[in-house]
Amino acid sequence: VGSVIAFGFLANVATAGLPPYIPKEYGFFCAYIIMASLMAIALIVFTVGTPFYRKESFEKNTKPVLMPAVQRLLGGRHETLGKVALLGWLLLPTLIILSVLQVFRPSLSLTIVSLLVDLVCIGCLCVAHRDNSWLGEPDSITRCLDVVPKIIVGNVTFNVVYNTMFSLFYSQACQMDTRFAGRQLSGAFFNLGDAFPVIILTPLLERFIVPAAEKLLRREVTSNMKVLTGISVAIASQLVAAGLEYSRRTAEVLPIPSNCAPLGPDGHVRMSAMSAFFMVLPYALVGIGEVLVNPVLWHVAYTADPTMKSVMQAFCQFAMGGLPNAISAALTQATKNWTPNNLNDGNLPMVYVVNVIFCLAGCAVYVLVTRKSGSKGNEWLSSEDSGEETSDSEMQ
Repeated sequence: VGSVIAFGFLANVATAGLPPYIPKEYGFFCAYIIMASLMAIALIVFTVGTPFYRKESFEKNTKPVLMPAVQRLLGGRHETLGKVALLGWLLLPTLIILSVLQVFRPSLSLTIVSLLVDLVCIGCLCVAHRDNSWLGEPDSITRCLDVVPKIIVGNVTFNVVYNTMFSLFYSQACQMDTRFAGRQLSGAFFNLGDAFPVIILTPLLERFIVPAAEKLLRREVTSNMKVLTGISVAIASQLVAAGLEYSRRTAEVLPIPSNCAPLGPDGHVRMSAMSAFFMVLPYALVGIGEVLVNPVLWHVAYTADPTMKSVMQAFCQFAMGGLPNAISAALTQATKNWTPNNLNDGNLPMVYVVNVIFCLAGCAVYVLVTRKSGSKGNEWLSSEDSGEETSDSEMQ
């Protein structure tokens, strides 16, 4: 419902207005006012409903979990990997500060520094926590740290491509023929191509597709297999988008300005004679990848240990949003000459190729950090998805 309102309605109001009720020049203003009003209503409903929430949910997990984890990491500071781990964790707040500064003072130098900090942070955490034997006997803290490399690399690899939906896909759609039923649609409208596969595929995946795959493969489908499959589908989205861009560039340029395209010397960039509805396909492929990656990594974080669910969920959220954004910003800066305001003067398919190369490298790193020595090396041969069962048996 939220996607339909945001992308299907408000995005179009922002770029084209809602004649005769909302003039085009007031489109963005009215879209923001409508969204702010809906958020205010949601806040009121949430506040009014507070007395009816289950009290048990506020009474569980009241035991502090963050400080024991910090103390455990500090206890290993004399080890080489302990120093590497502390450097990685200390760089996380630094990365947040740099991300905020980039919003207010965007610059190439700040983007490069942010990228380097991001890569060093990721590298330190993956190297230090690939094997946590340096922390001593396994417990709830080491069980959570065991999945840190998997959560980081899986989220970063996928979400760098996921971010292209709101930048490259949008720009490409806006320079295609967005007309429908006598009016222009916003390029953001086609984000619905991502939302609907998520809704449709999620129940089908667990009820039919995964069981069918297990019968075909004669083995259990592990979380690693799902994540790599999801990233592979995301790679396919980049290749499809590149093919569509080649087709768009060969199409006739229409004498019609696109309302959501950038402004040039002669007004908005003109649209090409190729329907923007073709962009639903790469959006849908990203949505399919989203179903295979995001819930799986949430599950890995949630089931790492029953006593640290909140901390791991927060970390997974940051790995999903904060860490990939610095890399996306750096890639955008590095390829900006290929994505000018008028895509006909650039080379957008090469940007998609760069993203594919990044994803392939990310897949290789993911395989590396999830293949561990000893008994954990069997993760690729049997299911490691039942984290709750593992944790329970170890605690017993």
